[in-house]
Amino acid sequence: MKILQFGFDGRNDSYYLPHHYASNTVAYVGTHDNMTARGWERDAASAEQLAQARRYLHQAPGEPLSAAMNRGIAASVSDTCIYSMQDLLDLGNEARINVPSTLGGNWSWRMREGSLTQELGERLLELTHTYCRVPGAGDPPLPQ
Repeated sequence: MKILQFGFDGRNDSYYLPHHYASNTVAYVGTHDNMTARGWERDAASAEQLAQARRYLHQAPGEPLSAAMNRGIAASVSDTCIYSMQDLLDLGNEARINVPSTLGGNWSWRMREGSLTQELGERLLELTHTYCRVPGAGDPPLPQ
């Protein structure tokens, strides 16, 4: 299990950065216990962490950090990557699933009707095809 958010600790040798992933791993931007990518960007990350993330992910001008982070895990060699709906929708911490060691308010987030747009579907499809994450379609040939 590889959590990209943990990789931006100021060091480039972090175990959680995609260039250190092995193929038999599952990559996430964050889990249900983490802040959303946008929440982390706004509420928790230091200026140094944000600079490292933007540089490492080659964040394009105007591109949400959550999108760059999703692209980062998609481009990894992990066999599986899991995108949270909150990060696909670029939502802040109001959409967080769980705050560990707290009572109340956890596991109550619900996606709003209309959130699944054609544009979101097209972005996810492009991400999926660009990084060959469609099983059996575009997979590189096995070595002989």
